Amino acid sequence: MKSRTAKLVGLFVASVAMVPLSGCSSGSDLEFCDDQNADKFCDDDGKSTYNPNSYLIMDGKKAGYVKYNDSSVSSGG
Repeated sequence: MKSRTAKLVGLFVASVAMVPLSGCSSGSDLEFCDDQNADKFCDDDGKSTYNPNSYLIMDGKKAGYVKYNDSSVSSGG
């Protein structure tokens, strides 16, 4: 039987996951990605970067990192 804390965390994660589906503007949607090979790039496309300090935890483990918004990352120059 799940503890009360585990149930509350599960409900919180479910509500956060539903935010993009609830009619928020596209500018505030979060995208998550995995980095299984720890090369600092998202595994889904190999070129997107993520914030290593912002991640999703599910069942006590990191489930994904928050991708950087392409418009907020400067390429330098």
